[in-house]
Amino acid sequence: MDEVNAVKHSYNPWAIINRTPELRRILDTLVNGTFSDERGVLKRLYESITGGYEPDRYLVCYDFADYIRVKEQLLRDYGSDEFFRKSLLNLCAAGKFSADRSVRDYAALIWHIG
Repeated sequence: MDEVNAVKHSYNPWAIINRTPELRRILDTLVNGTFSDERGVLKRLYESITGGYEPDRYLVCYDFADYIRVKEQLLRDYGSDEFFRKSLLNLCAAGKFSADRSVRDYAALIWHIG
């Protein structure tokens, strides 16, 4: 959260867009007719990232390079023994967050039933 607050103070998504041709190309596809946008949803998405009172509120441009780096690592790792080991460990750890447990916790802690 500290990093987000520090970045937002002087954040300018256009500085990142202008120095990152891949990001610029991706954003341009939202408004250049690459995709059908009869209802204007993609145009509004483009505008929310590039303009308005608080452009790129969710720091999409700021996170773009890290997203690409991690995605490329995932593509390199996918199918390896290490990937399957991590996937299995992650799946086993997910049991703690099961829907049944969540409903029980809500019933007991929030709704005060059962």
